Amino acid sequence: MKKLILLALITSFQFSSFAQSKTVDSLETVLKNPNLVGLSRAMTLNDLVGRISEQKDTAKVIATAKELLVLSEKLNYQDGIIGAYGALGSTKMIQGKNQEGLIQYEKMRDFAIKFRKDISLIQAYAGIGRAYGFLEKNKESIEWSEKALELAQKTGTTKVIATIKNNLGAVYLKIGRQEDAIRALIDAVKIAEQTNNMQILSSGYNNIARLLNETKRYDESMEYSQKAITLCEKTNNDRNLGVAYINLANSHVEKGKLSEGVPFIKKALVIFEKIGFVKGVTVCMNNLGSIALRQGKYEEAIEYYQKIIASSEKTKDMTSMGLYLQNIGTALSRSKQYDKALPYFEKAEAQKNLLLSEKIEIYKHRVELDSAVGNYKSAFQYHYKQRILEDSILNIKKNSQISELKTKYETEKKEQQISILNTQNQLKGVELEKSNLALNNKNLLVKQQSLAIETQLLTLRNQDLAISNQKLEISEKDAKVKSSELENEKKQAQIKTLDTENQLNRLQVERRNLLLAILAGTFMLALLLAYLFYNRRKLQQEAKLQTEVAKQQELATQAVLDAEERERTRIAADLHDGVGQSIMALKMNLSGISDYIEFKNPKAQKVFENALNLATDSAKEVRSISHQMMPNALIKSGLYSALREFISRVEAPTLKINLNVSNLNEAIEPNIEKVLYRVIQESVNNVVKHAKASELNIQIAKNKDFIETTIEDNGVGFDSKGTDYEGIGLKNIRDRVAFLKGNVDISSQKGKGTLLAIQIPIIS
Repeated sequence: MKKLILLALITSFQFSSFAQSKTVDSLETVLKNPNLVGLSRAMTLNDLVGRISEQKDTAKVIATAKELLVLSEKLNYQDGIIGAYGALGSTKMIQGKNQEGLIQYEKMRDFAIKFRKDISLIQAYAGIGRAYGFLEKNKESIEWSEKALELAQKTGTTKVIATIKNNLGAVYLKIGRQEDAIRALIDAVKIAEQTNNMQILSSGYNNIARLLNETKRYDESMEYSQKAITLCEKTNNDRNLGVAYINLANSHVEKGKLSEGVPFIKKALVIFEKIGFVKGVTVCMNNLGSIALRQGKYEEAIEYYQKIIASSEKTKDMTSMGLYLQNIGTALSRSKQYDKALPYFEKAEAQKNLLLSEKIEIYKHRVELDSAVGNYKSAFQYHYKQRILEDSILNIKKNSQISELKTKYETEKKEQQISILNTQNQLKGVELEKSNLALNNKNLLVKQQSLAIETQLLTLRNQDLAISNQKLEISEKDAKVKSSELENEKKQAQIKTLDTENQLNRLQVERRNLLLAILAGTFMLALLLAYLFYNRRKLQQEAKLQTEVAKQQELATQAVLDAEERERTRIAADLHDGVGQSIMALKMNLSGISDYIEFKNPKAQKVFENALNLATDSAKEVRSISHQMMPNALIKSGLYSALREFISRVEAPTLKINLNVSNLNEAIEPNIEKVLYRVIQESVNNVVKHAKASELNIQIAKNKDFIETTIEDNGVGFDSKGTDYEGIGLKNIRDRVAFLKGNVDISSQKGKGTLLAIQIPIIS
């Protein structure tokens, strides 16, 4: 039985309005006052609508928001206009009218920009992101949520940042970006713990639990679900409590404990019905229907899915409608109501905007229906469609990985170019420093020359002073004073010269250190480039080695198959010409002896007749074996004739074998003919020996690219999902098909027969 999809809920929510001092009851009492008019009434309505926007009574919320909008537009009360559109957007999404909710949030955004209300703009951006998420437009959801986050980080509103990161993490989780999801969710949980925000904390716990479920860490997931349940029960957070029950149920179901999961889903269903959360009710009913299908309770499953479809048509939410319809078809098919099941599959396939994963699920179950009613051609076609879609998903993943690698390579290349430019700028800076140092050296030389000249002038002055002392003894004291002053000036000049020399030495040291740093950086860059070149060469050599090994393995496999065919031919010839001829001679001799022997004892005559019959049967058996080991029809007339000859010789009176071949008029590559003949021969022998079947259908079809073969019986079957079902025969089949780059799919259940599907590419 194919695994049916369980749905999970992503917990994201609208921002609550900022804290007010009054309760809902007191606000409603104030509004009953006939004297409360104008701006006071509008402010009270705005306070009230922010508090009741997440309540079950959506009609009351919408009526209050519309009254607030009319009054606020009349008074030009900006906060009231923005608050009304925000409440309408949140309520529409609770009703499952996500497109209408998006329109209301877009109006909220426009007025927040017009009135320059940053906090309201953050709420509008986050609401738009949330709406796109429910509309399955994940790219747009991430884009608007990131806008909200960027603006929230600028304003520094921590609680708002936690809410946005939780919503972002939920979307990342939905599209499989698990690393981004866990980072965002952990950030949200940390902020929630710091700010004691219980709503975000419980939502974060739920999203982490869902992530752990998707990575098959079910026990850890249940721990986080239990944390969320405890927290939600303390804070009366019904919506997140219901989501936690769904996560807990899914953990039990994925562990194979279906019955233990059902009570938790039913608890969640009661909660969501109480608060009017349409999306949550749909998820609960889908999961209950899926479990009922797994348990074989088909009528119960159909009842759940019909309720979901009726609700979805009422809210015009066609998301996953294809899956709901095909699940009803599957339930009807498995309860053998094939005529009723077919229209549901056709409606499911006709749904617009089906995801690739949904189409694959529909095709899988359509194959199951067509096989059950004996429409093997249609089953084969849908199986082929399924394989094409699975291959396309694989190609999309590969292309995505290639794009990511290309982006990473381009980024690294740009960073390397930036690094080279920085190095070049540093070198230019060094050259500029060298020029400045040379200029400073010249200036210092000029200063030294000036100081030398001043020193000479001082010497001349000293001489003049000595002459003046001799001539003018009266002014001796004044001369001595002047001489002392000149000595002081000389010493100061010498000190300046020493300072200049020290400065020159320091500059030379700095220059040398800079040159060493540049040389070291250049050396490290050269080492890095050499390592990258070596690593690239190593990867190329490894790729060549792997290619050569694969080639040698293919040649070895070809040699083994050729040797096996030659050995079969030799043994067949030996059996036919040697043992077969000897047994025929024995038969003829025994027949000849009977003409000369007169049996007086009836028992002796009976023994002789048994020996003659045994010789006859042995001759037939040897001839049959030799023809099976190397059928002349395969060599002379091709695959179809050889198969017909083989089937005609199968001794199984209770087994009806049907052979259906299409597009095999042109010649097929000999290796493919031999492999298909041996595979079908092995499969038929397995059915005759083990299956206890009354009917065996063999279909071979050739198209432009592939030869596809299905072999299906209605025998006892076996558990193809078990680990010990495959014997030597099936292993030989897989090895032979793998040699031709083909695929083998085996589908079987106890009591429901076996389907063997083989696809071999045509070598052009």
